Amino acid sequence: MPILADAEGNMPRVKVRKAVRWIGENFVRPISVTDIAAIVAMSERSLLRHFREEMGVSPSEFLSRERVECACRMLEETDLPVDTIARRDGTTSGDCMAKMFRRFPALSPSEYRQRHLHDRRTTAPRQSRLEPPVEARTESTQVENDMNIYGWV
Repeated sequence: MPILADAEGNMPRVKVRKAVRWIGENFVRPISVTDIAAIVAMSERSLLRHFREEMGVSPSEFLSRERVECACRMLEETDLPVDTIARRDGTTSGDCMAKMFRRFPALSPSEYRQRHLHDRRTTAPRQSRLEPPVEARTESTQVENDMNIYGWV
């Protein structure tokens, strides 16, 4: 795994942004906090502390939300079986995906698909499927932008 580094790479906020970007690009494969910490050259403890401060959730929670977002898109846009979607979004099984769905959208994947079937043709896609659309969002920092994309602000 290549370590992401640049001239400003020693700042925790920059490293958290890099972690967010890396998770977003790699969530379909198995990822641990150890992997993320190595990628951004931080200790696990520092990563956990700074990630939670910047993003409001742990790296593991962020990873789970990335996977649920991906699954939501596939449930809305395809007719693939839940188990197939789970394997494609990095969740490994339909049962694991169902557990994650109970925490975020508070629906089973099948219930989510049923509720959003009409969305395929009647509405424009939202940035986040876990939260209702938000009309206006501020753009004060990149981290806040990242949080906006995932509907956490």
